[in-house]
Amino acid sequence: MGADAMRGAPASSEQRAASAAELASFTAYFQQQLAAGVPLPGATPPQLLQDPVLTASRASGKRGRTGPWQLSAHIDTRPRHTAPGLCHMYRSHY
Repeated sequence: MGADAMRGAPASSEQRAASAAELASFTAYFQQQLAAGVPLPGATPPQLLQDPVLTASRASGKRGRTGPWQLSAHIDTRPRHTAPGLCHMYRSHY
């Protein structure tokens, strides 16, 4: 645990939307995973997936220094009715 976390100081970070190049790169990676048959929870067939949500963020350190941008994504399956009044969906994180 870092010294700032032990002192209770909030970690500051910066976020932005993913660029077109980052989105294209993730889409290519994800399509490659589907083609390779990597299973996704609750996601058979693949058309049950919604569009990925990508976020780029980086942490701010001491003296205004920032770390590298890190891209994260999540993909949800479409909600499905599993019982009266109950829907179920899966979320995969990358």
